[in-house]
Amino acid sequence: QFSSTLMRRFRPVASGSQRYVQSASATTRSSGDLVLRVVTCAFHFVHSSDVHHIAGGFDQEAAAVVVAKLAAHKADSGEKLHEVSRGIDKAIIRVASRFARYQKGDATSFAFLPNFELFPQYLYHFRRSPFMHLFGTSPDETAFFRFCLLKETVLNALTMMQPVLVAYSLERPEPMPVVLDSSSATPDRILVLDSYFHLLVWHGETIASWRKEGYADREEYANLKALLQAPKADAADVAVDRFPCPKYTECDQHGSQARLLLSRLNPSKTHKTAAPMYGASAPVDAGEVIATDDVSLQNFLAHLKKVVVEQAK
Repeated sequence: QFSSTLMRRFRPVASGSQRYVQSASATTRSSGDLVLRVVTCAFHFVHSSDVHHIAGGFDQEAAAVVVAKLAAHKADSGEKLHEVSRGIDKAIIRVASRFARYQKGDATSFAFLPNFELFPQYLYHFRRSPFMHLFGTSPDETAFFRFCLLKETVLNALTMMQPVLVAYSLERPEPMPVVLDSSSATPDRILVLDSYFHLLVWHGETIASWRKEGYADREEYANLKALLQAPKADAADVAVDRFPCPKYTECDQHGSQARLLLSRLNPSKTHKTAAPMYGASAPVDAGEVIATDDVSLQNFLAHLKKVVVEQAK
């Protein structure tokens, strides 16, 4: 099975010209047979000023992975992390300046073209990942993470950059993808975080209290027992087909291991922005409040729009 991801960079050529790229890959089966696979791709080149043609063929997932892999390579080559982060920010600003609609000086008029809406979001989460934040990670782990990122496919690399978050609840027992945000961590849910290297099953405070009180062992609460078993089974199915095998962890809300989830969530609610008044309790569906000084995705995008419209010519 072929699962390689190749990246090619071309020199500028005349607009409107057609180019062909042919790659041949050979593998040897256990029987000794040589298998040769030849792939031919045709490319239509346009001028860099032809925004509409470029936007029509833009793959934001692949582009985000390319930027992330180049950043990981630069970091491994000895470039300082703050310079690598600055390079990522410049790449986002360049793309936003070219492939968005806006009026000079008016941030509210800013809107990405359809194929570019998720590009800055992927790189925002990459900037907060263990590839760029080394706190709590050994040098060996950092080197291993970056090595895996450089050799993995686009789909696996995206999972490393922006983990997949799935929710389970009594109202909706089947797995439901949810946004990677602190508002998704509610007490009445079970969350499964897949960051490629780690599979984390997180129990909300309400679910955890029911489990500790033994409700799942009673026949009349068979639905609760099924709810507790479903995330474990799904996580096991993911781990079976993945190499290297991810680390598996179970934790409860407000437990020590819950930090593994909170460190990857977008901190839309922090101890500064969502602190309730003294004596007041937060709503049940308010989500988790994260104690961090990191910039949220919302503020990151707002600043991006402001910078782009102010620099517009």
